[in-house]
Amino acid sequence: MKWIFCIALFVLCLAVSMLFTRKYFKRKTFYYNIYFFNEKLLAEIVFSKLPLPKFIEKHQNLGDCLLFFDSEKKIYTPEEYQKITYLTEDEKVYFFDYYQMLGKSDAKSQREYLESVRQELQQKKTQEEENYKKHFTLNLKLGILVGLIGILILL
Repeated sequence: MKWIFCIALFVLCLAVSMLFTRKYFKRKTFYYNIYFFNEKLLAEIVFSKLPLPKFIEKHQNLGDCLLFFDSEKKIYTPEEYQKITYLTEDEKVYFFDYYQMLGKSDAKSQREYLESVRQELQQKKTQEEENYKKHFTLNLKLGILVGLIGILILL
């Protein structure tokens, strides 16, 4: 019976450590999706010039970066971004400004804006991937360590 508690405690410690990395995983996924969204939209503007609502309908698999739009493909106001808890307030305002620029001008200025944002999004995506890896390994090791300490205490 004691071994069952030990195994359960170890699994619980690992599960809790994975929950602590959830925020960093969501941030990494968000920045990957927003970078992918930017690249797809840039290609769309250059070649087919599809309107923004139809582009969003076509790419529904872009995850949380589409949470900035309501059901009519209109952008939300910054106050409505509270459901995205893993972004800072500055990031929410930045992405509000980013989405405000989409579809508001001619194709040439849209392309220039998206190209200027590309490098910044690439850097942020890389930074969030490194951040996730760092926190994932740290939390995993801490979960294993706490689980082993708990097993030692139970034995």
